[in-house]
Amino acid sequence: MSDVTSDGEPGTLGTETTGESETTGGITRRQVLVAGATFAGYAVAVDKVLAQAIKTDTTGIQAGDFEVKIGDYMMPVYEARPAAGGPAPIVVCISEIWGVHEWVRDVTRRFAKAGYFAVAPELFKREGGVAQIPNIQDILKIVLAVPRKQVLGDIAAAVDWAKKRPGARADRAGVTGWCWGGSTVFQVAA
Repeated sequence: MSDVTSDGEPGTLGTETTGESETTGGITRRQVLVAGATFAGYAVAVDKVLAQAIKTDTTGIQAGDFEVKIGDYMMPVYEARPAAGGPAPIVVCISEIWGVHEWVRDVTRRFAKAGYFAVAPELFKREGGVAQIPNIQDILKIVLAVPRKQVLGDIAAAVDWAKKRPGARADRAGVTGWCWGGSTVFQVAA
Protein backbone atom coordinates (compact mmCIF):
# COMPACT_ATOMS: atom_id res chain seq x y z
CA MET A 1 0.00 0.00 0.00
CA SER A 2 1.13 3.49 -0.78
CA ASP A 3 -0.31 6.96 -0.41
CA VAL A 4 1.50 8.32 -3.43
CA THR A 5 1.09 7.23 -7.04
CA SER A 6 4.02 6.42 -9.25
CA ASP A 7 3.74 9.92 -10.77
CA GLY A 8 4.04 11.60 -7.33
CA GLU A 9 0.33 12.45 -6.91
CA PRO A 10 -1.54 11.63 -3.70
CA GLY A 11 -3.29 8.29 -3.86
CA THR A 12 -6.24 7.05 -1.84
CA LEU A 13 -6.31 5.14 1.38
CA GLY A 14 -6.06 1.40 0.94
CA THR A 15 -5.02 1.27 -2.70
CA GLU A 16 -2.09 0.01 -4.65
CA THR A 17 -0.84 2.72 -6.91
CA THR A 18 -0.07 0.92 -10.10
CA GLY A 19 -1.13 3.68 -12.42
CA GLU A 20 -4.52 2.11 -12.92
CA SER A 21 -7.60 2.91 -10.84
CA GLU A 22 -6.52 4.66 -7.63
CA THR A 23 -9.78 4.42 -5.73
CA THR A 24 -11.16 1.61 -3.68
CA GLY A 25 -14.77 2.04 -2.80
CA GLY A 26 -14.67 5.70 -3.88
CA ILE A 27 -13.22 7.07 -0.61
CA THR A 28 -10.14 9.24 -0.88
CA ARG A 29 -7.62 9.81 1.84
CA ARG A 30 -8.77 13.45 2.12
CA GLN A 31 -12.40 12.35 2.62
CA VAL A 32 -11.33 10.02 5.43
CA LEU A 33 -9.41 12.83 7.14
CA VAL A 34 -12.29 15.30 6.78
CA ALA A 35 -14.82 12.78 8.11
CA GLY A 36 -12.53 11.84 11.01
CA ALA A 37 -11.96 15.47 11.96
CA THR A 38 -15.68 16.19 11.74
CA PHE A 39 -16.65 13.29 13.98
CA ALA A 40 -13.83 14.00 16.44
CA GLY A 41 -14.95 17.62 16.71
CA TYR A 42 -18.54 16.54 17.23
CA ALA A 43 -17.52 14.10 19.96
CA VAL A 44 -15.66 16.82 21.82
CA ALA A 45 -18.53 19.29 21.40
CA VAL A 46 -21.25 17.01 22.76
CA ASP A 47 -19.27 15.32 25.51
CA LYS A 48 -18.35 17.02 28.76
CA VAL A 49 -14.97 18.61 28.49
CA LEU A 50 -12.96 17.20 31.32
CA ALA A 51 -10.06 19.52 31.92
CA GLN A 52 -7.92 20.27 34.88
CA ALA A 53 -7.34 23.94 35.56
CA ILE A 54 -3.75 25.04 35.69
CA LYS A 55 -2.84 26.52 39.04
CA THR A 56 0.36 28.51 39.20
CA ASP A 57 1.91 28.19 42.64
CA THR A 58 3.35 31.08 44.61
CA THR A 59 6.91 29.78 44.84
CA GLY A 60 9.19 32.74 44.18
CA ILE A 61 6.36 35.28 44.16
CA GLN A 62 4.15 37.10 46.62
CA ALA A 63 0.43 37.18 45.88
CA GLY A 64 -2.67 38.30 47.70
CA ASP A 65 -5.77 40.43 47.92
CA PHE A 66 -5.58 44.15 48.59
CA GLU A 67 -7.81 47.22 48.32
CA VAL A 68 -7.35 50.46 46.44
CA LYS A 69 -8.99 53.57 47.92
CA ILE A 70 -10.97 55.52 45.32
CA GLY A 71 -12.85 58.30 47.08
CA ASP A 72 -15.06 56.57 49.66
CA TYR A 73 -14.85 53.24 47.83
CA MET A 74 -12.32 50.47 48.44
CA MET A 75 -11.78 48.56 45.17
CA PRO A 76 -10.55 44.97 45.60
CA VAL A 77 -7.45 44.03 43.61
CA TYR A 78 -5.40 40.87 43.32
CA GLU A 79 -1.66 41.45 43.31
CA ALA A 80 1.18 39.11 42.36
CA ARG A 81 4.83 40.13 42.18
CA PRO A 82 8.28 38.57 42.28
CA ALA A 83 9.43 37.87 45.85
CA ALA A 84 12.98 38.99 45.12
CA GLY A 85 14.91 41.09 42.66
CA GLY A 86 14.75 44.67 41.59
CA PRO A 87 11.63 46.67 40.85
CA ALA A 88 9.38 44.93 38.33
CA PRO A 89 7.39 46.55 35.49
CA ILE A 90 3.66 46.82 36.21
CA VAL A 91 1.05 44.88 34.25
CA VAL A 92 -2.63 45.54 34.95
CA CYS A 93 -4.74 42.46 34.13
CA ILE A 94 -8.28 43.38 33.04
CA SER A 95 -10.77 40.54 33.43
CA GLU A 96 -13.57 39.60 31.12
CA ILE A 97 -17.18 40.08 32.30
CA TRP A 98 -16.81 37.30 34.89
CA GLY A 99 -14.66 39.46 37.16
CA VAL A 100 -11.44 38.46 38.91
CA HIS A 101 -11.98 34.71 39.20
CA GLU A 102 -9.37 31.99 39.69
CA TRP A 103 -8.19 31.92 36.05
CA VAL A 104 -7.48 35.69 36.11
CA ARG A 105 -5.67 35.25 39.43
CA ASP A 106 -3.65 32.42 37.91
CA VAL A 107 -2.62 34.50 34.90
CA THR A 108 -1.69 37.32 37.27
CA ARG A 109 0.59 34.88 39.12
CA ARG A 110 2.09 33.78 35.78
CA PHE A 111 3.00 37.40 35.02
CA ALA A 112 4.69 37.61 38.44
CA LYS A 113 6.63 34.42 37.70
CA ALA A 114 7.77 36.05 34.45
CA GLY A 115 9.14 39.03 36.42
CA TYR A 116 6.23 41.49 36.36
CA PHE A 117 4.35 43.26 39.13
CA ALA A 118 0.83 42.20 38.15
CA VAL A 119 -2.42 43.57 39.51
CA ALA A 120 -6.00 42.58 38.64
CA PRO A 121 -8.63 45.14 39.71
CA GLU A 122 -12.20 43.99 40.45
CA LEU A 123 -14.00 46.53 38.26
CA PHE A 124 -17.60 45.39 38.95
CA LYS A 125 -17.54 45.06 42.74
CA ARG A 126 -18.87 48.58 43.30
CA GLU A 127 -22.10 47.51 41.58
CA GLY A 128 -22.34 44.35 43.68
CA GLY A 129 -19.88 42.14 41.81
CA VAL A 130 -20.47 39.34 39.35
CA ALA A 131 -18.75 36.36 40.98
CA GLN A 132 -21.86 34.76 42.46
CA ILE A 133 -24.29 35.53 39.63
CA PRO A 134 -25.33 32.35 37.80
CA ASN A 135 -26.60 33.69 34.47
CA ILE A 136 -25.06 35.90 31.84
CA GLN A 137 -28.10 38.17 31.44
CA ASP A 138 -27.80 39.37 35.04
CA ILE A 139 -24.03 39.70 34.71
CA LEU A 140 -24.44 41.83 31.59
CA LYS A 141 -26.89 44.11 33.40
CA ILE A 142 -24.15 44.92 35.89
CA VAL A 143 -21.30 45.13 33.38
CA LEU A 144 -23.22 47.39 31.01
CA ALA A 145 -24.32 49.64 33.88
CA VAL A 146 -20.73 50.50 34.80
CA PRO A 147 -19.85 53.82 33.12
CA ARG A 148 -16.76 53.71 30.88
CA LYS A 149 -15.38 56.76 32.67
CA GLN A 150 -15.57 54.85 35.97
CA VAL A 151 -13.85 51.78 34.49
CA LEU A 152 -10.99 53.85 33.08
CA GLY A 153 -10.71 55.82 36.33
CA ASP A 154 -10.57 52.62 38.38
CA ILE A 155 -7.84 51.21 36.12
CA ALA A 156 -5.87 54.46 36.45
CA ALA A 157 -6.29 54.25 40.24
CA ALA A 158 -5.00 50.65 40.19
CA VAL A 159 -1.92 51.77 38.22
CA ASP A 160 -1.29 54.70 40.58
CA TRP A 161 -1.66 52.37 43.57
CA ALA A 162 0.69 49.79 42.05
CA LYS A 163 3.34 52.44 41.35
CA LYS A 164 3.59 53.09 45.11
CA ARG A 165 3.84 49.41 46.07
CA PRO A 166 7.13 47.83 47.12
CA GLY A 167 8.72 45.96 44.24
CA ALA A 168 6.97 47.94 41.47
CA ARG A 169 8.83 49.89 38.81
CA ALA A 170 6.80 53.10 38.61
CA ASP A 171 8.16 54.19 35.22
CA ARG A 172 7.02 51.02 33.39
CA ALA A 173 3.34 50.07 33.22
CA GLY A 174 1.30 48.10 30.74
CA VAL A 175 -2.16 46.62 30.52
CA THR A 176 -3.57 43.38 29.18
CA GLY A 177 -7.06 41.95 29.13
CA TRP A 178 -9.36 39.25 27.87
CA CYS A 179 -12.69 39.52 26.05
CA TRP A 180 -14.42 42.58 27.58
CA GLY A 181 -11.10 43.39 29.22
CA GLY A 182 -9.36 43.16 25.85
CA SER A 183 -11.58 45.85 24.38
CA THR A 184 -11.05 47.91 27.51
CA VAL A 185 -7.28 47.73 26.93
CA PHE A 186 -7.73 49.67 23.68
CA GLN A 187 -9.64 52.38 25.53
CA VAL A 188 -6.93 52.60 28.19
CA ALA A 189 -4.32 52.99 25.45
CA ALA A 190 -6.29 55.67 23.58
